[in-house]
Amino acid sequence: MERGPYKLEDLTALRHPDPGLVTQQEIKDPRLQLMGSWKKIRVKGIAPRQGFASFVWNSRLYVLGGEKNALPGPWYRDFHYIDLKDPEAGWRALPAYPVSPERRPPNARAYFLHGRSTLDVFDLRTDTWSQVKTKMAPGSGPWPLESSYNDFCIALVRRTLFVFGGTTNWALGGTCSSRSTSTPPLDAPGRPSRGGVQPDFGWPGPRKHAMMWADAAKEKLWMMYGEADRAGAMQLGQMQHAANESYVHSDCWSWDIARREWQQERINGNPPCPRAEAGVAHNEKLGKVVVFGGYNAAVPTLHDRRFYFHFSYYADTFVLETKPADNSPPYWRQVITRGWPTYRAQCKLVADPDTGEMYLFGGYTNSEYIKGRRDVITRPYGDLWQLRLDVPGGGFEDVDLAEETRSARAGPWRRCFGCGAGGPGAGLKKCAGGCAGKAVFCDAECLKQGWKEHKEKDKCKKL
Repeated sequence: MERGPYKLEDLTALRHPDPGLVTQQEIKDPRLQLMGSWKKIRVKGIAPRQGFASFVWNSRLYVLGGEKNALPGPWYRDFHYIDLKDPEAGWRALPAYPVSPERRPPNARAYFLHGRSTLDVFDLRTDTWSQVKTKMAPGSGPWPLESSYNDFCIALVRRTLFVFGGTTNWALGGTCSSRSTSTPPLDAPGRPSRGGVQPDFGWPGPRKHAMMWADAAKEKLWMMYGEADRAGAMQLGQMQHAANESYVHSDCWSWDIARREWQQERINGNPPCPRAEAGVAHNEKLGKVVVFGGYNAAVPTLHDRRFYFHFSYYADTFVLETKPADNSPPYWRQVITRGWPTYRAQCKLVADPDTGEMYLFGGYTNSEYIKGRRDVITRPYGDLWQLRLDVPGGGFEDVDLAEETRSARAGPWRRCFGCGAGGPGAGLKKCAGGCAGKAVFCDAECLKQGWKEHKEKDKCKKL
């Protein structure tokens, strides 16, 4: 770091991204950065939530269950989908998650893993629930996770379900077992079997909330970052191999599906800083992996020069170029956006395989980190966003960057229509004209500079 007037307090006051600096951001190196845009979709919502399951099928985004906040309950059992080709039509309800379905498994299925030796199944064509029982493959021993199993990363590749890490009641700090559901495949007749691969010293360390995706060739799984929740281990007296602080991993691994081996990979380019609970999606149509937001238990944040937190939430966006045009190894680039969804963790980022469009839903933030209700520990979100990238097919062509620089929301804060300033200390005031506060301004000078355009754009009149 360059020596100078900078203090640790100044650095911890910065956010990822920082609303006070966003108007100064520009592309300096196209190999490390690209432009992007987040657009909030106005849609009739479902209850805000975190920790839910989601997937995309037939240009529909499905959302199942989740929890209201970090306290023990309440948990949701509802099931909804939204048509990504017409999101303004709103969310549509499906049969809720059942307590004990006993119908015969259908053909076109979505699978829900909860730790027990059965998989819950939803027929995407008939909208009905069922169950499928599994068994352990010969020589794999008993299935060990009949208790609660959460926070794992999961991928479905060629009809085989791969699961890594997560937490259980007996290992709250994070596990490192890898298991697959196969032989026969999930959509074949008979009972799928579960096989486990026991870890060794050449494996990734124990963790929860890591990112995982499959490559385009369906030959490798990629797993990155995640958190070893040492604080949780301490609470349960599981401190044989843990300190009393959480640790966020900074590594990247690949799992060779055919050889059944892990290999640590080099992280090239401009990657996201270490984090857990981030949204991740592999957009095969664009040949990119996209990451948004997340949480780091070990990076402090000074909020508004008054409140100090021992953790950070992120709202930054990154892209992994999986197929570089120059045939170089995959590398990361940061996406520079003028506006973005509120800082959050446990959101779901998805890519529609039919259109290549990308969407984000849900997640949570500590209610003190982003000021809101004080009677809850976490603040869940139920908003829907669309991401556009400045790449061929990325839907960036109709983005008005000048407009976004002035008025796009900088996380939870609005921006001055005149100069684009934003953030918790901006002191913005709503326009007192006939627009009912549709625009905000820093002061009289910004109002003077931006009034003519605001008047034409928002049909505002002086009162």
